[in-house]
Amino acid sequence: MNMARKRQPKTEVRGVGRPRGAAEPERIRRQLLDATAQILTEQGYRRSSVRLIAERAGVNPALINYYFGSKQGLVLELVRKVIGPVMQQFQHVAQNPELSGRATLHQFLQQYTHAILEAPWLPQLVMQEVFEDEGKLREPFIEEFASRVGGDLRAQLERDQARGELSARLDPNLAALGVMSLALFPFVARGAAEHVFQLKVDRKFVDRLVDQTVDLLYGEAGTPEKRTD
Repeated sequence: MNMARKRQPKTEVRGVGRPRGAAEPERIRRQLLDATAQILTEQGYRRSSVRLIAERAGVNPALINYYFGSKQGLVLELVRKVIGPVMQQFQHVAQNPELSGRATLHQFLQQYTHAILEAPWLPQLVMQEVFEDEGKLREPFIEEFASRVGGDLRAQLERDQARGELSARLDPNLAALGVMSLALFPFVARGAAEHVFQLKVDRKFVDRLVDQTVDLLYGEAGTPEKRTD
């Protein structure tokens, strides 16, 4: 009598080094990035962990190393997701000769501050892991984000100065530093700023902040300061 061959259970076939659960990369990457934003908001960078992030995302912890290399790589990818589009847009509009320097800077600062407003974990991350000398993200953040934004901003201000839209007395380096400081400080010191100046750091506030920052450089709308030789 022929014996029926026992059916073997199906097993998941994985490539070499591919952890279990890596079959849907886009979904998993999105879950990990969303979970990281939540954990950073609640715990901060130093109190977060690969295990905690993976648990929140509902995935295998090995997938963090598989897709991002490390916790640091995962967090830097999250920063790219927030700041990257703003940086790309700034480069694009800065090369548009039909836009004035004033309009270019205003658009950049508005997009930049709105992005930070929607990422409450980012200012705290910058303050703890970039500003401090021993910050874990200091070097990669400065190299990939701060240097590029600062350089593009300085170049834009230099062009506007050469076209007579800004005062000849202006130092583009110091002006770029001032603009970046004005755009970030209210978020880094949000509690103190709201208490001392009786402000609410919301979208209406950041739009007013952008308007005033641009006015400080270019003068009142419609009356840019012309350079005198």
